[in-house]
Amino acid sequence: MSSRASGKNTLSGDESATGITSVNRDGIWFLAKDREYFIPFRNYRKLRSASVERIWKVKFFPPGHLRWNELDVDIELDALEEPEKFPLEYRG
Repeated sequence: MSSRASGKNTLSGDESATGITSVNRDGIWFLAKDREYFIPFRNYRKLRSASVERIWKVKFFPPGHLRWNELDVDIELDALEEPEKFPLEYRG
């Protein structure tokens, strides 16, 4: 199952080729810098438990920072490209 909004730009500004391309039960596909990134829900619990409506409220800050204000989630594209360099740690 896939939830897709064809041709919808989810971001404002000059990022016309940037935004969420798909949300499914396993995670989020995000297009940025001419590349599609997968954000697995298993690694980002706050995104997994969020509504699809809240997931679509992402902001992209070039050159490679994703921010969900309502969910207090930040992800660097570098962490998606080379996850072994950015181990996830719970600090709570």
